[in-house]
Amino acid sequence: FDVIMIGSFSIAISLALLTYHYIISVTSMILAKADTGISLQTLNLQFKLLVAVCAQTFVPLVFVYLPYLGVNHFAALGLPSFSIDSFPAWDAMIILFLIRDYREGVLSMVKKKKTTTNETTWRSVSTVQPLSSDTQN
Repeated sequence: FDVIMIGSFSIAISLALLTYHYIISVTSMILAKADTGISLQTLNLQFKLLVAVCAQTFVPLVFVYLPYLGVNHFAALGLPSFSIDSFPAWDAMIILFLIRDYREGVLSMVKKKKTTTNETTWRSVSTVQPLSSDTQN
């Protein structure tokens, strides 16, 4: 299992570095006025997504895999073992803190909204019709 974890994180790190290198190289080409067909907004979005994905990769590494390695390997070495089971909560917090739309959505749900009471007043108008002249004879 250790080989699978190390291999998957090695692949993730190499792909993240290659993506970062691509973003930086295309950004420098855009700043040098070369026609790349990619806007700075697209590169900015790609960089933000790269940061979010790296943070999502870092959270399980710290809160799942390293404690797993500690539990398995520290006991064999006679060291005290530890366990941290808060990965799902931290993963959600990373997304909420890094992506502004989610953060604003949660803050809008948490903030108190001022409620105004709209009272509807019903009024009835009664009309009285005068007696016609035919009924008075």
